Amino acid sequence: MTLDVNRLMNYPFPEIETNLTPRDACLYALGIGIGEQATDPAQLAFVNENGCGEINFRAAPTQPVTMGFFRWVLTPGLGLDVNRVVHGEDRITLHGPIPTEGRVLSKFEILGVQDKGEGRGALVHCRWVTRQEDSNTAFATVEMKNFCRGDGGCGSAGVSSAITSAIPDTPFNREAAVKIRPDAALLYRLSGDLNPLHIDPVYALSAGFEKPILHGRCTMAFAARAIWETTCPPEAVTQISCRFSAPTYPGDTLRVLMWDCENTVHFRALSSDTGKTVIDNGQLIFKI
Repeated sequence: MTLDVNRLMNYPFPEIETNLTPRDACLYALGIGIGEQATDPAQLAFVNENGCGEINFRAAPTQPVTMGFFRWVLTPGLGLDVNRVVHGEDRITLHGPIPTEGRVLSKFEILGVQDKGEGRGALVHCRWVTRQEDSNTAFATVEMKNFCRGDGGCGSAGVSSAITSAIPDTPFNREAAVKIRPDAALLYRLSGDLNPLHIDPVYALSAGFEKPILHGRCTMAFAARAIWETTCPPEAVTQISCRFSAPTYPGDTLRVLMWDCENTVHFRALSSDTGKTVIDNGQLIFKI
């Protein structure tokens, strides 16, 4: 049995409700390593609902990935090889300030399926748009591509466009070392992604990994945070995108390479432990 593309493309996904509280913003920030510098006002403003000094309380630019998140791969009757689905690419576009409390609504849709061929898997391109309940204007759009490794030969449908951009073919300008805390996956999962792949050693082995891996979006956030902390105010970030190239494990150290280009920082992240590129084609865009 393989992916039922027609059912997937026409599935009536409901609008997803998320009731935000300041605790959600704080917990998410802790999950991506914010607060490790416990006396830094710039970090405390993400984990103290009262803000810190002259810096107002704020949500991290990557937090919208947790608003409206759900595991579409568990949709009934798709015929999907769920254990062989991996996260391929992500793009977060911010249209306005990210709320830290209140009810928000997310509309999820499947944009397209790109069949790579029998034995080669398929790419599923998804998008959800999130707005506050009392507004018709979205504050964030999240796009992602999942690589369904066991579903090649299912047939293509819809439109699946590129959501990442290639790294410049020039030497990088600067780099940063980012230590991922050993319990990062345990914290990050509390923001909504409860996939057992990130906590259960037996499940991880059955999926082909030696031990639980870190959420790709957590890895992305650690890398992106290293950029915005040295480049621009977090509220100036308008878009973050990347490709997930290899798994990262809790406790790894990321070597984040950066290419500066006007209002854009291209980035790549390597695991200092394995030497592998774990994030590629990264791009953070900000307002000047």
